[in-house]
Amino acid sequence: MASRSADVEVPFQKQANKALTVEFKGARCAWSRRGLLTGSLLAVMFGTAIVGTFFNSDHTDSKTTPRRLFQGTEMSTPHFWVEQNMAEVPGVPEAQLNIRMLGAEVGKPPSHVVGHLVTLANPLQRVSLALPPGGCGSRELTTVTARSHHPACRLAINAGYFNVHDGSCIGNVVSHGKVVQTVPRAQGNVNFGIKDGKFFVGYFTPEEIQGFNHMVSGVVWLVRDGKNYVAQGWKEANITVQTSGDKYATNLASRSAVGFDKSGKLIVVQIDGSIAVGANKRGMDMNSLADKLIELGAVQAINLDGGGSSAMAHDGVLINYPSDMKPPSCDPSGLYQCERPVSTILCIHEREGVMVPTAGAVYNAQPVSGGLSVIALIVGGFGALLAGAAFALVARYCLDCSGDDDWERQLSTGSTGSARSVVKGRNQILGLPPIPLLNAGSELTPTSAGLPAPANNN
Repeated sequence: MASRSADVEVPFQKQANKALTVEFKGARCAWSRRGLLTGSLLAVMFGTAIVGTFFNSDHTDSKTTPRRLFQGTEMSTPHFWVEQNMAEVPGVPEAQLNIRMLGAEVGKPPSHVVGHLVTLANPLQRVSLALPPGGCGSRELTTVTARSHHPACRLAINAGYFNVHDGSCIGNVVSHGKVVQTVPRAQGNVNFGIKDGKFFVGYFTPEEIQGFNHMVSGVVWLVRDGKNYVAQGWKEANITVQTSGDKYATNLASRSAVGFDKSGKLIVVQIDGSIAVGANKRGMDMNSLADKLIELGAVQAINLDGGGSSAMAHDGVLINYPSDMKPPSCDPSGLYQCERPVSTILCIHEREGVMVPTAGAVYNAQPVSGGLSVIALIVGGFGALLAGAAFALVARYCLDCSGDDDWERQLSTGSTGSARSVVKGRNQILGLPPIPLLNAGSELTPTSAGLPAPANNN
């Protein structure tokens, strides 16, 4: 006897795949419903892809543009600056910040030194020169200035040189569009600046500094056009602004440097070591630092204040090992290394306007400067979507015009026999009574279906 749980496959009644037929000058074309819907979807995807490709294309200029400033008598060689468009990551509001640890063998015999590499893939409006709350002439810890800046610095590093006696800033200083101070070009040093969505490295007159968003002076142009420039950069530098003498470039010491790569990404390197004077020096000299920067992709870079001033903070927390060991920064006992207060810091932060959550903190951010392009992308995408939807509705309307009478007729009559035969075969296998045939207008009752009549409870 066949098991009552036996499975019997019942064919699925499927509507015929009707087609929309168009005739033109004797040619006959037919499109199925599935083909029309697929074509509509492809139209949407194709339109969105075109718009996205156009507006997401990277317009960053990967070449630095040299500009000759003068051929004068103040310095022995002609000087100029270079500029580079800042890189962008369209559609990404958060700062694309990457912090990695560095390690290198330096010196003879070699000693191991460590530090950090920071890269920022979308630096536009996310990099600032920040002053302590008291401004130039005051000094504060990098960690404190980083937390007091608005928006708060996600990554901060010490920046410009300062007078160790009164804390005053040295060199050109521009912060948030305000020119704090300038120096004559003949007395100045190489600068790192930001203006009109571009990085600048080089030498400037006070008149040329007007209009910059940010600028800070370093000592020695380390990497120029992708090559080690330390030897020439030392000759060009005004070395009187530092206290380590003629060996400042060749001493091992803690180092801080800033630059950018060929695509306009920001590069910051910090190396732990010692102060730049005294015995038992450790860290990197400027040649080693320049070579490391080139290895990491920098095409332009300058040396910032280093030695005991070198410090790096992530989310306001110190992440390197500063090398200052003397008062007033440190305990008079000399047993401890500590962070030195500095006059300026380089601050990497989120943009204004949009709250961007991160691990353990919330930063202020703002849509990317290519916001207009992003809006155009969205509008274009919706336009393509609406066009595809309109095409699909037209196609469906044309199909509906052909009528569904045949399909309804198939369900009511044409398919009745085949469906009845399948069910009859299933009932035979399961041992169930056959289902009686009904004429049009007849009523199906339990008795006519072979089932017992319901009990009369009246």
